[in-house]
Amino acid sequence: LTFIFVTILFFVILTSLYFVFSSVREPIRYSTIKIGNFEVTFNDREENLGNIVNLTPLIPMSVEEGEKTESYKLKIVNTSARKQSFQLKLMNDVAMIQEDGCSDIQLPGQYIYYQIDAYSPQLLDGSKRSPIFYTGTLESGEIRFIEVRIWVSENLPKEYMNYHYHGKISVKTIETTNS
Repeated sequence: LTFIFVTILFFVILTSLYFVFSSVREPIRYSTIKIGNFEVTFNDREENLGNIVNLTPLIPMSVEEGEKTESYKLKIVNTSARKQSFQLKLMNDVAMIQEDGCSDIQLPGQYIYYQIDAYSPQLLDGSKRSPIFYTGTLESGEIRFIEVRIWVSENLPKEYMNYHYHGKISVKTIETTNS
C-alpha cells in the first residue's frame, strides 16, 4: 500500500513538473513602437532594448572587424494608405548619459562607423547633433528589414580611449507630398 501511494505521488509530482516547465517560454525579444505612419520593431540585444547603442568601453576596430559585429535589426512597416518616407538617425541617449554622468566625455561622431545592410561602411557626420544615416520610402503596407552595425574606428586617437558613447537609433517620419 505504501509503495502504491509513493508511486502515485511520484507520478503526480513528475506530471506537475512537466506541465509547469513546458508552459515556461522564452520572453519575446523585441520592442515594437508606433512612429507616425510606421510600426517599427527593434530586435532586443542581450539586456538592452534593440535601439540602444552603447559602445562603452570603447573598442576601436578595423572596418573588416566592424562588419562582423552583431547588428541592430529593425523591421519597419508602413501602416498608412499611402507612400511614406522615413529617416534613421543616431541620437544621444540623454537618459543614459545623465545616469552615467559622462556628458563631458562623449565620443565625437567622426570616430564612429556605421553600416546599413551590406552597403559600404561610412563614418558618421560629426558636425551633426543627430546624424541621419539612412533615408527610405515605403509603399502602403510595405515592410522593410534593416540591419545596422555601429563601431568605433581603429583610428581613434589615444586621448579619446576613456570616452563613452551612449546613443539610440531613432526613426523619424518624413512628410511626403506625393500620394
